[in-house]
Amino acid sequence: MNGAPASHRRQGGIALLMVMVIVALATLLATELVRQQQLQVHRGGNLLHGDQAFEYALGGEVWARRLLLKDAADSSHDSLDEFWNQGLPPTPIPGGTISGRLRGLQGRFNLNNLQAGQQPDTLWNERFERLLKDLDLPDGLRLAAVDWIDADSEVQPGGGAEDDFYSRLPEPYRAANRPFADVSELHLLRGVSSEIYATLLPQVTVLPDKTQLNVNTAPGEMLQALGLSSAEAEAVIAARDKTPFKTLDAFTGLPVIAAAIDGGDFDDSALTVSSEYFELEVAVAMGDQRLVQYSLLKRDGKDTVTVLARRRRGW
Repeated sequence: MNGAPASHRRQGGIALLMVMVIVALATLLATELVRQQQLQVHRGGNLLHGDQAFEYALGGEVWARRLLLKDAADSSHDSLDEFWNQGLPPTPIPGGTISGRLRGLQGRFNLNNLQAGQQPDTLWNERFERLLKDLDLPDGLRLAAVDWIDADSEVQPGGGAEDDFYSRLPEPYRAANRPFADVSELHLLRGVSSEIYATLLPQVTVLPDKTQLNVNTAPGEMLQALGLSSAEAEAVIAARDKTPFKTLDAFTGLPVIAAAIDGGDFDDSALTVSSEYFELEVAVAMGDQRLVQYSLLKRDGKDTVTVLARRRRGW
C-alpha cells in the first residue's frame, strides 16, 4: 500500500491545524498590541494637545489683561465701540488656532444685587421685576432668587421657595442661602425651565460684589428695566452709538433721561459709565482637542487685572 498509515495522516492534519491556530492567535495578539500602542500614542497626543491648548488659553488671559490696562490708561469710560470689545478672530498658532472675546459684565443684571445685607434690595428688585416682565417671564422667578440667596428660611409669598420645597423634589437639595456663585445656579431655582434659563441668560450675570450698571454697555432690555419705555431705550442706544457717555452726567443730561427723571419714572441710582468686571472667552483648537475657557476678570483701577475664576469645556 502506498503512503503513510491513516493514523499518521490524521496526526499530521491535527498538527497542521494546531500550527494554524497558533499562528492565528499570534497574529491576533500582535494586532492587539499594535492597536494598544497606537491608542496610547493617540492618548498621549491628546494629553499633549490638551495641555498646549490650556497654556494658550492662559496666554489669552495675558492678552486680555494688557488690553484692559491699556483701555484704562486711555479712557475713564467703557463702551461697546472700544477696542476691548472687538475680539480676536481665529488666529493661526503652531498646530492649531486661537480666538478670544471680552465681554463687559456690568451691562447685565447682577443677581447678587437683589439682596442688601439681611433684606432684599428694593431698587434692584424693582428693576429685576421690570426685566422679567419685559422678557414675558413670571415674577415668581425674582422671589425664588431672593429666597435662594437670603440667609433665612422664610418663603417670599407669591412664588418663593426654601428648603421645604427643594427637599421634596424627586432629587432633593437645599436652598443655597448665600450669594450666587455662578449663573448656572438658576437651573436649580423653582420655576426655571431650560427655556426660561435660555431667555434669561443673556441678560444676567453673577458677580462677587454688588455692582453698578454700565449704561454704555447695557442692552435695551436692561435700559427698560431701569424704568424706560422701549422707545426711550432705543433713543438712548442711538445717542450712545454716536457718542458714548464719558460721564454719568452726559447720560442723565440726555433729554429723554432728564424728562424721565423729572417725571419720577426713572431712578439714576447705582449707574455708571465704566466697568470693573469682564468675562474672557478663549477658544483653542489644537490637533483633535478643542478647548473653550471662560475667565472672570476684575480690573482694579488702572494698575491691576485679577483672574477671579475659570471654567472650561471641550467640544
